[in-house]
Amino acid sequence: WFDRTIPQPKIYLWPVPSDPFVQMTIWYSRQIMDVGDLYGELEIPQRWYLAVVSMLAHQMSLELPGVDIGRTQYLEAQAEKYLNMAEQEERDKSPIYFAPNISVYSR
Repeated sequence: WFDRTIPQPKIYLWPVPSDPFVQMTIWYSRQIMDVGDLYGELEIPQRWYLAVVSMLAHQMSLELPGVDIGRTQYLEAQAEKYLNMAEQEERDKSPIYFAPNISVYSR
């Protein structure tokens, strides 16, 4: 049973699993919270923080008058660098082991 109470939803299993090594995998998605005021922080993973800040700085340099083109190009390069670093961390670091069973093909 899934209890959707806010701020901490809970899942209750019945009957309770008897094996302590039973694993339950849950995939979920939710919307990122709006900052609201200018004092709040973005609700994003820490590895994406520099990428978002750099991309925002680059976009602001395009919008604001009087920003040197060299500064804009530098900010664009920084934004690309941090975006690539953040994208490289979007991976599953869990240990994995594949053991293919090809015995039906090699009797």
